[in-house]
Amino acid sequence: MISTDLITCLKLFVLLGPPANEPTLQMMLKLLTKQANSLELSQIFYLHFLLFKMREGTKSPLSTALEYALPVVFETHLEKQAKHENLQDLCNFLHYSSMHGLSERAFKIIVEEILKKIVGVTPQQAMSIFWSIADYKHDGEYLEPLVTLCYKRLTESLHSLSAEELNTIISKAARKYLKRVEYFYNEDFTQAYCNRLMTKTADPAHVLWSSKNVSIMVRS
Repeated sequence: MISTDLITCLKLFVLLGPPANEPTLQMMLKLLTKQANSLELSQIFYLHFLLFKMREGTKSPLSTALEYALPVVFETHLEKQAKHENLQDLCNFLHYSSMHGLSERAFKIIVEEILKKIVGVTPQQAMSIFWSIADYKHDGEYLEPLVTLCYKRLTESLHSLSAEELNTIISKAARKYLKRVEYFYNEDFTQAYCNRLMTKTADPAHVLWSSKNVSIMVRS
C-alpha cells in the first residue's frame, strides 16, 4: 500500500478514535514508519497533523516515535523538494518548521523560496508567514525582507482581516520588538492599525489592551 493510501486510512482512524492497540492501526503506523523516508514534504506535514489530532487513548509508542521522526525526515528532504512547492505549501512548511523548532538552515531555505514566489501573496498567506516568523526561535536578519513584505500586504488588506487577527499580529510583533528585533516595527501598519482600532471598536477594554501593544511598537 502506497503512502498516500496509508495516510488516507489513518485519517479515518483518527476520526474514529480506536484504542491504541487496535491491530490495523498499529499495522498502518508500522508501514508509515518504514515509508517515512520516501514521503513528500506535504505528506509529512499532513501526517504529523493527523498524529497530533489523535485522541489520547489512540496514541501509542509507535505513533509517538513517528511524530519525533517526521521533522528529521522533513528537514532531510527540504532542500531538494522545497523549490518545487507552491506558495501555499511553503506557508504551511514555514508554520511546520516554526512549530517544531527546525534548524535555522531549514527555516532559511523556506524563507528564500517564499521570497521567490511572494508576488500575489494573499492576506491570509501573509498573516500565516508573519505568525510563523514571529513564533520562530531565531531572529536572523535574513527574515527582515519577508517581514517587511508581509507588513506591506497586511497594511494594504487591513479591511479584510478580523479584529482578532489584527490583535494577534500586533501582539506577536510587540513581543518580538520587546526582544529588540527592530524589523518587527512597521510604521505604516501600526498607523493603519490604530486608525482601524479607533473607527471599528467601541469597547474601552479592547482599546486599552490594544493600546498597550501599540505603545510598545511606537519608537521614542
